[in-house]
Amino acid sequence: MSERVIAEVGGGVDEVRVALGIYRRDLEPAAITALLGCEPTRSHRRDDAPMRGPAFEQGAWILSIDGKAPVGPDELVRQLLARLPSTPAVWAELRATCQLHLSVALFVDAWNRGFELALETSCQLVERGIPIGFSVYVD
Repeated sequence: MSERVIAEVGGGVDEVRVALGIYRRDLEPAAITALLGCEPTRSHRRDDAPMRGPAFEQGAWILSIDGKAPVGPDELVRQLLARLPSTPAVWAELRATCQLHLSVALFVDAWNRGFELALETSCQLVERGIPIGFSVYVD
């Protein structure tokens, strides 16, 4: 009789999408690009019309990066932050005038997957004052 695998458990997440969003009602994407020295993945101004639906209620500057296993959330967050300045004054200005949010979308094909953010990565987020949110999508 041959053995049949019923389930595999554990391991890292299968796919990750990390996105830093900077939002403000009157946001000018070009000004954020100049401040950060980095082009966004996508951006828009308030009242710009999306392909579908009503106009945007606020402006947005979004930088995103995707990866698949074995690359995990920690490495992608570090890669994203490495593209941006670490100057405290830059982040203080952004926090004072905009809403910041780092979104981490985790896609898993099996149950009991996990990850951790290294202390260094967490400290970089804290130093910049960037809140982080996680969304988990299970196939």
